[in-house]
Amino acid sequence: MKKLFLLAIVSSVYISTFAFEGTIEQIYVNPETQVQMTFLWYLDGDDVRLDILNGEESMTLIPDFEAMSLNMFGEKPDNDGNHWYTNTPLSEIDVNVPSLRLLEIAAGSFQNKPAQEVKVMTGSGMVVVQYVDYIQVNMKNMLAVFAESVEFKAVSIASSRGFPVSSILMTSEDAIYTLTTKAIQEKVIEAGTFKVPSNYKLFSGLK
Repeated sequence: MKKLFLLAIVSSVYISTFAFEGTIEQIYVNPETQVQMTFLWYLDGDDVRLDILNGEESMTLIPDFEAMSLNMFGEKPDNDGNHWYTNTPLSEIDVNVPSLRLLEIAAGSFQNKPAQEVKVMTGSGMVVVQYVDYIQVNMKNMLAVFAESVEFKAVSIASSRGFPVSSILMTSEDAIYTLTTKAIQEKVIEAGTFKVPSNYKLFSGLK
């Protein structure tokens, strides 16, 4: 019993010591609209930030998992030069959680490192999601914010940890690469990255 307890402690220390801190740049293609967006993730433990870039437009999402709310803001100011952000309780966000059926889990590789592939059936067809578990995130937190993500839902079915790096939607007519990862960079992320900029004002609704 003492050996098992010691092993658990060592494993916990190992995981926390080598937890991923850095950025992940991905390309996402909406399979229904074919609109392409760039996802830029900032990760550091339980701290998460997602910048969604679509041409000249951008939207930043910063979850507050302690308050269970979501901060959102863009880069462009309004006509008066003011920058605004919204803060919405997660319980008030309407989402369409995808219904998935697990088909298969298999070993694979991504950028010369071990990875896993998860095949799930969705209403649109079969989706093959590849994920790596050396990038660890709090899956419960991620699903609370990104509940509409087929990729995170698929990973959660297969494992309690891991980060999706690619996905392909297989239909009777085509194979659509819905998610591809361009770059993974381990680096120190400044704490301010996970906070709303101080010059932004809280938008509380139209008056």
